[in-house]
Amino acid sequence: MRLLILSSRSEEAHKRTLAAVAEEFSALGGECAYYDPSAVFDLPGMAQHPDAKVLAGLEEQIDAVRPDRILCADQMSMEAASAIRPKLSVPCYALFTDYACLSFVSRLSLDGYFIPHADLKPLFVEAGLPESRIFVTGVPISRRFDRRLDKATARNRLVIPPKRKIYLLLFGGMNRSIIEGICDEFLAQEKDDFAAYLPVRRNSDLRDDLKKKYCLDPHIHVIAYTEQQNVLMDAADVILTRPFGTQSTETSAAGVPMVHVMILPGRERLNAEFFAKRGCSVTADGVNDAIRKAMALARDSARSDKMTACQREQVVFGGARTVARLVHDGTAK
Repeated sequence: MRLLILSSRSEEAHKRTLAAVAEEFSALGGECAYYDPSAVFDLPGMAQHPDAKVLAGLEEQIDAVRPDRILCADQMSMEAASAIRPKLSVPCYALFTDYACLSFVSRLSLDGYFIPHADLKPLFVEAGLPESRIFVTGVPISRRFDRRLDKATARNRLVIPPKRKIYLLLFGGMNRSIIEGICDEFLAQEKDDFAAYLPVRRNSDLRDDLKKKYCLDPHIHVIAYTEQQNVLMDAADVILTRPFGTQSTETSAAGVPMVHVMILPGRERLNAEFFAKRGCSVTADGVNDAIRKAMALARDSARSDKMTACQREQVVFGGARTVARLVHDGTAK
């Protein structure tokens, strides 16, 4: 069975979600192909709304791949697939990775919709989607998060002293000045023994610049993205992250107190509000507030434990397996 995954988003976190679904779908004996509907533009990923050129390119790709199932994972893909849905002879599904129901949802017409949480279902129904086609699956994340390590074991594996305060900074998409501001503020405010780990994409100018600036500082560690990032998350006392759906779900799966930082209007604000309202995170208004709240969580074990308990109770896990099974079996129709 062949699954065609459609997405025009390029964030690392979003790629991890798609890889998690593909991994589980492959475990069921299927195979996956990928296509970016925005690839027909000179600047792929920039446009959101599909035009005739996008639709023609998508139809051509479907004819070439001949999939048995189609999974759309961003707005452009969902709208494009909805536009050509009458021409398709295979089931076509939508995967939502934000803890929100955005305005474009009312324009969709697909066979099934996979959403992160049951509390969102009334919003999708209100937007006009048939309730029978909405499935609460959670946001797909890698099965590596099923194998949590206790903090002591994770730190031993990474050779991190057991009493050192560890902050993990997940800042994909931020510009250099903001990242440097946060790192510099940590150096100014945190007086205890601490280390801040900053994963940055390999072979990037940003990583080179940050490594050059902090190469002699024992507290700031600029590292490459790694498949062992879940181990680093297990070792952390606090994670500071943009409020992306995937990263917030991964942090919750790791059971680490979370501070949402540099929140943009729209889906990021809605994600942050969803987690904060349920006690799964705190939101920060600016750099100083982010550092202050991160330090407070690192020093308050009772509050941190309460937050991670809320994460376990409120966030839906197992999304990759659930989505893969529903798509593979064709039961989400």
